Amino acid sequence: MDNVIIVGGSGFIGRHLADQLLANGYQPIVLTRNRNCTFDAEIKKVVWDGCSIDSWCEHAQNAKVIVNLAGENIASGRWNTQKKKRILESRINATQAVADAVKVCKEKGVPTPQVIQASAIGFYGENRESLLDENSKGGDGFLANVCKAWENSATPIGEITNLSIVRIGAVLGTNGGALEKIMPLFKYYGGGHPGKGTEIFSWIHIDDLCKIILFLIHHREINGIFNATAPQPVPAKTFYRILGQAMGRPSWLHPPRFILKLIVGEMAESLILSSLHVLPKRIANNGFKFSYPTCRDALTHLATKRN
Repeated sequence: MDNVIIVGGSGFIGRHLADQLLANGYQPIVLTRNRNCTFDAEIKKVVWDGCSIDSWCEHAQNAKVIVNLAGENIASGRWNTQKKKRILESRINATQAVADAVKVCKEKGVPTPQVIQASAIGFYGENRESLLDENSKGGDGFLANVCKAWENSATPIGEITNLSIVRIGAVLGTNGGALEKIMPLFKYYGGGHPGKGTEIFSWIHIDDLCKIILFLIHHREINGIFNATAPQPVPAKTFYRILGQAMGRPSWLHPPRFILKLIVGEMAESLILSSLHVLPKRIANNGFKFSYPTCRDALTHLATKRN
C-alpha cells in the first residue's frame, strides 16, 4: 500500500481526499496542526507546526506522493492586515517545508515523492471577461498576488521531482466548501444570487476535485499547471436558481454589492462577487472525465445527499 501524505489534510478537501485515497488502496498520512482532530483508524495523523519537517520527514522518505493543501482559510473572518499575512505566510511556509522534505529525500538517495501542490483560480484575478485556461496570464489583486507567490514558492520542488500545481475553483460539497453557508439560507427560504448575478461562477464538485488528484497520481508522466474547475461555468444567477430548484426552494433574495461589502469587506469583491470563466483545458485534454460536468448534475446530487 503506497503512502500519500496530505499536508493540511484536516480541512474540508483533505478529509474527503483521505477517504478517497483509502478507498483506492492508498495509505493516507494526514499532516495537521490540530492536535484534537480525529480520523478513521485506517488514516494516520501526524501533528506538525506548519513550517518545519521535523515531525514528518521520515514519512516523506517512504511516501509515493505529497499533496499540499495547507493554508489559512481565506473565507473565515474579515481580511485585515493580520489575516492577510496569515493567508500568505501559511501557504508559503507549508510549501517551503514540502520542498525541504523532497530535498532530504534526494540527499538520502531515496525515491523522491511526486508532489501535487494546491493553488486557486484566484491566480487569474477578480474579474476577467475572457475565457481563461492554464496559459492565461495571472491577474491583479490580493488573491492573485498570493497565488503567484504560492506557486513560485513551489519552484524548487519542480527542480527535484514531478510537480503538478492544481488551481482550484469554488469547491462544492455538503460538509464544507462554497455551499456550507449557502444551503441553509435556501433551506429557510432566504436564498438568492449575490450582486447582479451576471458574474461567471467557476466551480467543481468535491468528488471531481479528488478524482483529478487521483488522476494525476495515476498519471505521473503528466505534470505542470491544471485548472480544477468543472467544464461548464455558469452565471451566478443560473447557479443559484438551479440550487434553489434542487432544494425545492425559491431563489429570490439578491443582496446588492454594497451590502455585501459592508458585511464582509474586501473579501466580498474577491470571493463572492468575482467573475472568472475558467476552463479545465489541460486535464480534459489528458483524458480526464468529470462525474459532474454541469452544475445541475452537481447540485442535484449534493441536495439529495444533504437530505
